[in-house]
Amino acid sequence: MSPVARIAAFFELVRFANWPTLLSDILLGVVVAAFLLGLPADPFLLYARSASMPWEQIAWAAVGLTLLYWGGMAMNGAVDVAVDARERPDRPIPSGRIPLRTAWVLTVVLLVSGVGVFCNTYPYEGLLALLVGMFCIGVVETRPEKKGAPWVKRLGMLWIVFGGVATLARLAGTALEHGNGEAGMNWRGFALALDVGLLLLAIVLYNQVHQRARWSVGLLGLCRALAVLVAGLAAANAAAWPFTNQALTWKLAPQFGSIPLVISLVGVGAYIAMVSLVARREVPELMGDTREGHDAPLFCPWCDHGLANPTPGHCPECGTDLVSRPPVKATERLIGSPKSVMVAAVLFVLAPAICTAWSYDISVARLPPWWLCGGVGVLCGVIFLVQVRRATRAAAVHPSRTPRAVGAMLAALPAGEGVMMAALGAPYAALAALALGVTARLLQRIKWASVGS
Repeated sequence: MSPVARIAAFFELVRFANWPTLLSDILLGVVVAAFLLGLPADPFLLYARSASMPWEQIAWAAVGLTLLYWGGMAMNGAVDVAVDARERPDRPIPSGRIPLRTAWVLTVVLLVSGVGVFCNTYPYEGLLALLVGMFCIGVVETRPEKKGAPWVKRLGMLWIVFGGVATLARLAGTALEHGNGEAGMNWRGFALALDVGLLLLAIVLYNQVHQRARWSVGLLGLCRALAVLVAGLAAANAAAWPFTNQALTWKLAPQFGSIPLVISLVGVGAYIAMVSLVARREVPELMGDTREGHDAPLFCPWCDHGLANPTPGHCPECGTDLVSRPPVKATERLIGSPKSVMVAAVLFVLAPAICTAWSYDISVARLPPWWLCGGVGVLCGVIFLVQVRRATRAAAVHPSRTPRAVGAMLAALPAGEGVMMAALGAPYAALAALALGVTARLLQRIKWASVGS
């Protein structure tokens, strides 16, 4: 295999095509942090005015989150190798373009390196212990008949536990060191390290339980929400942020000073969780549904309503034309209806508008022209809802269309986050998020398996 083909296989393993959506999460976190600190919310205006923002720290946070994201994707491919061999044999590991052992080594190196970015010193001992543990288990798997193989496997597991604890301990030490500031407790540094630790645990736990637990989609949504929070904390230079806010004058409840942050975290997490429910259609054994009262032979592809036999021409619940979009069988049903993604998208768009209109005043001197903010926000909202509607309708027709539909839903996320950015007075950041969404959509169209071959 040529070097270019190996790089392309790595990009496919870590889902490089979806990486721009993570950059949009980071941009949203920076926008919310600047807004809550009383600065112009748009990072491009901040940079042009040479505002005192920790740009280097933000850049390092983006690097760390990228490494954690790639490590999580590599781990997902390594864990799902048996399912992929049956359902998606063209993936990098089942096709043999990336050996399974190499995928696990990449997983460990990327995850530990991602955590190491947020530590004062790199956790070398944790990485070494994890690699030793993987080596022991790899030896047992290649020669299970050898004498003492069970003990070698137990030793490998012990080394893996030591490596994980050592990595988290280094992160905890960094949190405590930053937590003891000269003027008392520095909650920002402590919260940043704590959120990175929670992000790592959520990534590992999701990959271990997602095949047998539907609630694991909540962990995936939590990972995205924590990415926004980590980026925001990295951009913040105020003690106790985001728990206090003295920069704004609030009309309603001052104790909800961080409501833009809450809306951002909940909106991103809920949307990703709903998309993950639809994505489970790719694997038939994950689509079983045993809910009571849903034992009809056929179901509406849009609203998941049980249909009588013989099948009517239109769904009695939502009116969907069942001729142009045939009903699905019980074995092809969604775990989460695509309609749930549309509901999450609509709420994601409306919440920033309601929050901006009713919750707080914004100093006009800090903002670009109001018509620019409003126009960009409306543009982002329309693009987001149209793209999500198309994707959900495609996913509702048949499971075979799910992979491309899920990709479109993920690529639409930056447009939805652009609505929040525009509502906070960052139209240029919202336009950058739109560009990231377009980039993700273009990267998704590349057939990585044929690159460099």
